[in-house]
Amino acid sequence: MRAQLGRAADAIGARDQLQRARDHLVDLLIGDHATARVRRNRTDDINLKLLLRFGMHPTSNYLDVGANQGHFLQGVQELAPLGHHIAYEPIPNLCVKLAQRFPSVEIRQAALSDREGEAEFTHVLGPGNQGYSTLVPGGLKERTCSGDLETQTILVRIERLDDHLPDSWLPQFMKIDVEGAERMVFKGAMNTLRRAKPVIAFEHGWDTEGSEEIYSLICDDAGLRIFDMDGKGPLDRLQFFEELGTRWNWVAHE
Repeated sequence: MRAQLGRAADAIGARDQLQRARDHLVDLLIGDHATARVRRNRTDDINLKLLLRFGMHPTSNYLDVGANQGHFLQGVQELAPLGHHIAYEPIPNLCVKLAQRFPSVEIRQAALSDREGEAEFTHVLGPGNQGYSTLVPGGLKERTCSGDLETQTILVRIERLDDHLPDSWLPQFMKIDVEGAERMVFKGAMNTLRRAKPVIAFEHGWDTEGSEEIYSLICDDAGLRIFDMDGKGPLDRLQFFEELGTRWNWVAHE
């Protein structure tokens, strides 16, 4: 009965909603800056859902890099029931839950990079904190997480997107949320981006490395343009760098 109730709660997104409510309460207790960040994240999530609704067709393919708990996968399945959707999640327990909750989505237990092999990965423990997890030196990058968070180091498989896509499969929409490793994700996916010209929702903040290279990869190499989540843009290189202090969610498209 407990397992059945849990699956029912996952199906309607109840656990995700409770988790977001808890995170919101914690941020409210921390202070005004945290509250502003929560408001920004909430607005960006709403805008991303609107982007998906306007940009996806019944046959569209979706790629989720850093799927975590699959916050957007349910909506994607409803918008594109005939598409072939692929989700990457390197944390084993999250990957198992995603496969159970979304049996029609191709769930891959790996992290995307610009090389093949294995890498150490900082797994931030706790049901509300696993989204802060990231690859560490020797793989990609270790980010400093705020607060007193318990972590463990695990070994995960890493792969280049360009080398692991089904024949003739291209994404129409991509979401990339990898806590600082996005530069390596882009580097390993450039052939795909040049061919598909997808809409890409990605996270990149001022405290992460490679902003200059990320802009060049997206705009110069892939031929896309960068906008903020409120639709401002296209942003030139200087405008993108200026907004990095207050923004961390972006969208790229032709």
